[in-house]
Amino acid sequence: MRIAVYSGSFDPLHIGHMAIMEYLTSEHKFDWVYLVISPQNPFKAPGKALNAQERYEAAIAAVRRHPNLHVWVDNIELTMPAPHYTIRHLMH
Repeated sequence: MRIAVYSGSFDPLHIGHMAIMEYLTSEHKFDWVYLVISPQNPFKAPGKALNAQERYEAAIAAVRRHPNLHVWVDNIELTMPAPHYTIRHLMH
C-alpha cells in the first residue's frame, strides 16, 4: 500500500489542497493520503482565522464531501508539543 503524507496548517483547506489530494489518489499513484493538520506552521506568525480544532473538523467535512478520495484526516499534531515539524510526527 502506498500512502502519501500531506501535512500543513490548511488555514483554510481550499480547492487547491483538494486538487492535490485528488491528483495523489488518481491513477493509482497513492492508495491513501494521510492529511495531517498542524496547529501552527513553525515558519509563519500566528494569526489564524480558525483554531486548529476547527480546521481539523473542517478538513473532515471537506473530505466527506469527496467520498471518491481515499483521505485519512489526522489530528495527532494537535496533541504534540510545539514546534510542529512533520518529521517529528512521522517519528512518533
